[in-house]
Amino acid sequence: YTVEFPLDGAVIYFKWYFAALSDERTGLTQRIILEGANAATYLSVVQQSFALSLKAGMERIAASIGAAYKSRQ
Repeated sequence: YTVEFPLDGAVIYFKWYFAALSDERTGLTQRIILEGANAATYLSVVQQSFALSLKAGMERIAASIGAAYKSRQ
């Protein structure tokens, strides 16, 4: 799953990858990709913005997915 945000002279992509680990477990990985001629301008802002919040955000997503799965059982 990919979400793309155009910036001035750059693009930031948020890509989520899902991998089956077992019958009832799924691995979730996120990659943030910053590309384009002007990407260096945004690099420090992107790094600072996500350094502290990325792990907690991924944990919330995983918990929400787990809760949705359990509610369908």
